[in-house]
Amino acid sequence: MLQIGLMKWMVRSMIKKITNEILQNGKLEIMCIFLGIFLYFSPFSMLKYENWNISLSTYFVQERLNGIATFFTITIGVYVAVITVFAMSEIGISKVILEKKLDEALINVIIFGILEDIITVGMAIFIPGNKSTYYILLWGIVVSIISFLKFVVLMVVVFKKNMDQMAKNIDDQENYRNDLLTYLEHIKRNTENHSS
Repeated sequence: MLQIGLMKWMVRSMIKKITNEILQNGKLEIMCIFLGIFLYFSPFSMLKYENWNISLSTYFVQERLNGIATFFTITIGVYVAVITVFAMSEIGISKVILEKKLDEALINVIIFGILEDIITVGMAIFIPGNKSTYYILLWGIVVSIISFLKFVVLMVVVFKKNMDQMAKNIDDQENYRNDLLTYLEHIKRNTENHSS
């Protein structure tokens, strides 16, 4: 009985943590999803107009759906490449990333971005097209692009922090060399003075 209670507590705790992560790091995406749902069921919905339905079906032709799937497959590859580089190497910025707590934000953006991209690619490839699926696909594209832009912004922040850290390391190395040369020069003078 105690084990079942402990497992329930662990599952609830894990669900609560995941929910908090989603709410904390996916506010913009969640807002877009709710906006899309609101607009879909709204009395002012453009889906009720025939021209809008024709526009969506002419926009999402098979060639464009293939391009969408290809684009988001490439972004998945970018996410995987970046997370692999960060996971497999110790770069100078690692300490700063951990201190500034950018690691959690970066991991969340990558994980949610990959999931959103997989859903978007899946919809573009496997779901038959009608006005509802095209509408959902349109909002999936918007949400996926927002996540990718957040990822790019985080990468720029990481790049800037890395450049700052590299400049600091170069300055530190230069100061160390200068100090070392000064000490060696001082030792040389002292040995020349004592030997004469």
